[in-house]
Amino acid sequence: MKAHYRVVAQQPALLDADVGNLTGIEGAGGEPDPGRPTAVLLVGKFGGYSSAGAMKADLDYPERVAMSSLCDRLRPVTRWRRSLRITRYIAITFLLPVASQIALFLLLWHHFAHRP
Repeated sequence: MKAHYRVVAQQPALLDADVGNLTGIEGAGGEPDPGRPTAVLLVGKFGGYSSAGAMKADLDYPERVAMSSLCDRLRPVTRWRRSLRITRYIAITFLLPVASQIALFLLLWHHFAHRP
């Protein structure tokens, strides 16, 4: 367990060494430019960034960020997909438990109905 915490404690230092020294945000900010690409950062098992500068480096240079192929498989949400998702949710959360209860009731009823 101590070895795990040692590895976790070293990760921010390794990330800082990879990114190097970065300066603060340049410019005044403002509204996003619709003509430029937008980046979305999803943080999973990585554990996050060790500093705001490390995150800014990925935002400033998105071509250096390793991307998965998930973006190629995404499809827009349509009315059909949305209704299918809602139907699946209702079936799993309501109909499946009720059907299981009814099946268990009928099984027990059949089993105990034939006893003297």
